[in-house]
Amino acid sequence: MAVAPFDKVGTPDKVNEFAAGGFNLAAEYPKTPAQLSFKVRQASPGTCDIRISAGVLAKGKVNFKPIAKGTVSGTHSEFKFSPLKGRGTIVYRAELIKNGKVMFFADASAAFNNLNTGLYTQALPGQKIKDSSPDGAKLNLNFNSTAFATPHIKWAKPYAGGKIKVLAINTSTGGIRDMIEMAQRFDIDLTTNFIGGLWSLSGHVMSLNVKSCVNELAKKLKQNYDVYIVSSNAWNVLGKGNTAAILEKVSQGSGLIMTEPVGFPAEFSKFLAVNPKRAVTANALKWSGDFGGIDARLLPDTRVREYVKMGKVTARAGKLPLAGTFDYGKGKVYALAAIVANPGGKAGMYGSKPTFFLPQMSYGPAAAVPQFNYFEYQMAAIAKMLFDAAGKRSIITDGSVAAAPEKLTLNLNAASAVKVEALITVRDKFSAGLQTLKV
Repeated sequence: MAVAPFDKVGTPDKVNEFAAGGFNLAAEYPKTPAQLSFKVRQASPGTCDIRISAGVLAKGKVNFKPIAKGTVSGTHSEFKFSPLKGRGTIVYRAELIKNGKVMFFADASAAFNNLNTGLYTQALPGQKIKDSSPDGAKLNLNFNSTAFATPHIKWAKPYAGGKIKVLAINTSTGGIRDMIEMAQRFDIDLTTNFIGGLWSLSGHVMSLNVKSCVNELAKKLKQNYDVYIVSSNAWNVLGKGNTAAILEKVSQGSGLIMTEPVGFPAEFSKFLAVNPKRAVTANALKWSGDFGGIDARLLPDTRVREYVKMGKVTARAGKLPLAGTFDYGKGKVYALAAIVANPGGKAGMYGSKPTFFLPQMSYGPAAAVPQFNYFEYQMAAIAKMLFDAAGKRSIITDGSVAAAPEKLTLNLNAASAVKVEALITVRDKFSAGLQTLKV
């Protein structure tokens, strides 16, 4: 994956080193909608031309004809267009053009007006991976390679408090890249355990037996980790044995982070409860309070799952709990309410729905998504929680920063007197570094 995170475009139809983008089409449309759109995230902010073409799939072939063109600018964009009139399986293609050269293209298809004329296979479809059975077949679900480095801030690698061992658990197609991005930025020894089904992304198809994934997780849980991070509804498929193993590890002193927890263990009900009458807020809410040591007001608004209690609440979205913490035995638990799945998103072609670890920003108009690299600070906040839950704390306890014309005031508090070196970077609205100071 060359562009990450790319959740602002939903589930992308294609990803390359230039951009990620998707039409986010439904599987079928009873009638032609008045408007469709293509959401794109460029690897670097800029302006390029976009061309939309379409054609009806007939006898396995498509005769593409241009139907719209324009420009996209910045990092995140949404290009709206009038769909092709017709009946059957219609394939749409988006092309991003820079200096006359096609830098990126993505295809997507759907059945329109109650007629399916075939299944379209995107160019370079990738390969299908066989299921792994629980009877000893080797299965590698530890996707933790940072060999392909994306642009990132080197926040804490190395970290003064020491490296931590993290086991990340999630379902469906999302989330793993979130954690690889975290591992690029922080002193994390990352292990992942994807729990999959059958899904398709950017033309690549993967088939994984869920029971096999859960069995692989059971093997990993025989080892010790400093902290576990579990995404959303993964609890629903872990099984009683794996859930009990995680609870035992936490009770003995390991940390646990839960992002938009759903189906969490009953043992946590004393501290954590979802509003039974409402699930996810209809609108994005402003953040306030302390979000992992970061002023939550600086981070973008998001929709949240409504919880009526969340341990000791440290940050809020509107008046609702956003982040909270509680102890379970000797271990420390953090819960985050920001949604990690697109609430309006469709389940994948085989019934799965992507969940992530970072807050989701892929709903609503692209113009509402901040143009600066806000996800850097979301990652920093979650990393602070990971290190704190793991018991790896720096001697620097907290601090504050205030900016005024020609003046920057930085205050740091420490558990004891210590000499520090601060690296301060001034960035523009696109997060590009302009000047770095060392004090």
